Amino acid sequence: SGHPSGRVELDSISTKPPAHPLLRAREGKSAVEVLAHGVNDDDAMETDEKEPPHQSSGIINGLLANKPAAHPTQSKKEKVDILVRQSELKGVNLLRMPNGMGRRKSNTTKFNKKKGAITWKIELVFHPPANTPDEGKGESGPMGEKPLPKILKVESVAPESSTLFEELEKHLDVRPGNSTTRAALRTFATVPRESLALFIKRLPCSSVAPQYFRIDPNASLMESLKGKTIIEFPTIDVAMEVDMGSFPLFIGEIC
Repeated sequence: SGHPSGRVELDSISTKPPAHPLLRAREGKSAVEVLAHGVNDDDAMETDEKEPPHQSSGIINGLLANKPAAHPTQSKKEKVDILVRQSELKGVNLLRMPNGMGRRKSNTTKFNKKKGAITWKIELVFHPPANTPDEGKGESGPMGEKPLPKILKVESVAPESSTLFEELEKHLDVRPGNSTTRAALRTFATVPRESLALFIKRLPCSSVAPQYFRIDPNASLMESLKGKTIIEFPTIDVAMEVDMGSFPLFIGEIC
């Protein structure tokens, strides 16, 4: 209410900043609905700064804790995320991070409307075996040594019809310009492809006791992702078959 003198009471002016759309997710819609339908420019501001780990983890946990309504109400101003919609039609539960978050900004996954197909960005995380011979010694290192670091390789444009073996070959086979990459992945490049095991983490799952789906490397990428939940783009773990024990399978995968 206005002051008799025409001035506005300072106490009537809220200094509280507007809440982020994810924090308003409980106002009649889930967090996934907010992400899938987009937000207005006034609701969120993009930032070039890398998000703190706890912030990213909190948002991911929020995504996995909420499920989209079966029949969400959509206004004319809201825009359906075409990538989410097309992934859903192909059997993939795709969750999007908020605008400005690193995983969202780096995602090169696209839907080709003319072809009706998705080209995915995929991360390949190679897990070297713990008993890899020491360079130049030809024997295993001492017991208790730290595990070798994982090696991350990225495919920015992977057609949904391609197989994971085909994507792996880009890094493991002898090809022009990949000698450095192949040298780093020598342990994987010098063994039969059949001795490699591929996994994708089941979401949601406990961070202290993760579970995995084993992926058929001969199946198409779209077939491999069907029925899975992914955040922005898939991350595939690559290991030796002898190290399968490090990737406990989801109980539904155990025969």
